[in-house]
Amino acid sequence: AGSPIHYSKKEISFTKKAFILDIKANEECLVEEVDFKVYKPIEIWKCNSIEEAIEMCEKNSDKDCWVYLEITTDRYLREDEIKMMKTAKKDILEISPLIKGENTEEIDLNSFSDKSFEETFRDFYFKERQLEPQQELIDLLLGILGEEEDYETN
Repeated sequence: AGSPIHYSKKEISFTKKAFILDIKANEECLVEEVDFKVYKPIEIWKCNSIEEAIEMCEKNSDKDCWVYLEITTDRYLREDEIKMMKTAKKDILEISPLIKGENTEEIDLNSFSDKSFEETFRDFYFKERQLEPQQELIDLLLGILGEEEDYETN
């Protein structure tokens, strides 16, 4: 089961293969194992800054590989920075910023999918301002989001 082509960073360490069976009546079954060639390898580039990531993309622009970028940074990536990376290196599959918190802890942005939007906003607001957002602000924000949702469904 699965794809014969590597497409996910979880598959980097696995060899894709197939088994060819030659089965004839009253004879021993012959099994041939065929490893698939990796035509375009997958690489994970771990960078310690946005600038390092851009530089790495520029330096390896002609390298034939799929890329997952993991960037440790103290702020969110801007659209122009993402565009610079993707313009320099066409084969980027994913860019994952790992935001350093105040206490040098890293926050995995993918973990936000486990929280509600309200919880994510509360955490963000507290991180930025060191105080809890007023309920009136949260209600206003959720109201605006609810209105946008209504427009999208109509």
